[in-house]
Amino acid sequence: MKKKFLIGTLLVSVSLLGVLSLNAANNRIQIVSENDSAKTLSSDGASILNTINTETSDLVNGEVNIEIILNNSKTTEVMYAIDNSNAVSSIKNNVIDSIKTNADTISKMDNLKQGVAYTTKNGSESAVSVIEPDTTGIINALENIKTAEVGNDGAIFDAIDYASEKFSSSNVDNKVLIVYTGSLGTLTTEQVTALKSKMEGLKTKGIKVIAYGINLGTVNDNFNTIFESGVKYEVATSEISSKLNFTTELATYLPSAKQNVNGSVTFDSYILNNFEIKNVATTTGTASYDSANNQVIWTPGNIGINQVEKLTYTLSLKSVVDESIVDKLNLRTNRQIKISGTGTNGVSFDDSYPNDSTVDDEICSPTIRILKEAVENPKTGIENYMIAGICMIAVGAITLLVLNRKTKFSRI
Repeated sequence: MKKKFLIGTLLVSVSLLGVLSLNAANNRIQIVSENDSAKTLSSDGASILNTINTETSDLVNGEVNIEIILNNSKTTEVMYAIDNSNAVSSIKNNVIDSIKTNADTISKMDNLKQGVAYTTKNGSESAVSVIEPDTTGIINALENIKTAEVGNDGAIFDAIDYASEKFSSSNVDNKVLIVYTGSLGTLTTEQVTALKSKMEGLKTKGIKVIAYGINLGTVNDNFNTIFESGVKYEVATSEISSKLNFTTELATYLPSAKQNVNGSVTFDSYILNNFEIKNVATTTGTASYDSANNQVIWTPGNIGINQVEKLTYTLSLKSVVDESIVDKLNLRTNRQIKISGTGTNGVSFDDSYPNDSTVDDEICSPTIRILKEAVENPKTGIENYMIAGICMIAVGAITLLVLNRKTKFSRI
């Protein structure tokens, strides 16, 4: 009788194990909205964007990677138009070294590209060599000008034409043309008027012009007239290292540096009850999850001009979730973001997204939904059932073996 009961138990266990392995439910994540619209952080253009990284998230296995991007930058392209004529040949290396120093400084900024156009010769013909805006390569391109063949006097406007055509057609906040020219030579009144009109036309197209007239001496009237619509500087040979520093001027077009920036991210109860918050990280400063207060603490600290900082964390679905919200509710991936610090001219900012008065109802984050689907041997706990079933089989087999041996012994 005992043997039959145990055999029956084993059969039921095996059958149950098979049912569990075929029909166990696995919760996964569906993205309802990938990101919220960027929110303005300060009047000079800094913003906050709350989004899901769809490339690194593992939705099938219940993991969503969230990114909160503090964008203290504007997309910017800088083109240099450089006079490589006899007018500057004796001081060319000094000019190039000064440009390189500044170009290297701004190359560390985010969302910024640099390119160059300079005058040279192709045989006996005047020519312009052009490097289109890019995030790398500008230092080598500038260094190559030192050994480039000297171009014709007055050909700088050809370089300006080529440079101004290399800006991207759209989606650029700042297009900045920086001109370095020696003497413009003898020009007629008509030529001066036409060149002045050309510079004004660049301004109309949204191109900001910064012009440096190098070693002009008393022959500067044409330079000042032609570049009247932009920002212009006359530079003596002795001032090359100091007055060719354009970074201060460029900074006026960009969001200012921010100091002592601190932030926090809070969560709704349905996120805290159904997800683990892990993999908290930041590109600069410190970030961690404060489990006592159920919030992420973010301290990026000081953020430079045209710098982008990023906070990341993962929402990882727990093995047991509240069935009442599965495939029923859209869930905010965070409840509220708070950011504070000091910005332009020492003016402090302290912002919340959403603000305290609307935080219960307003959505300022990506949203997700928990779904359930049947899978074969999912990763979320089915192995526990398999282990339990195997243990039951093993116990039953050992029991049968012991009973069988006792029966044999009693027969002797």
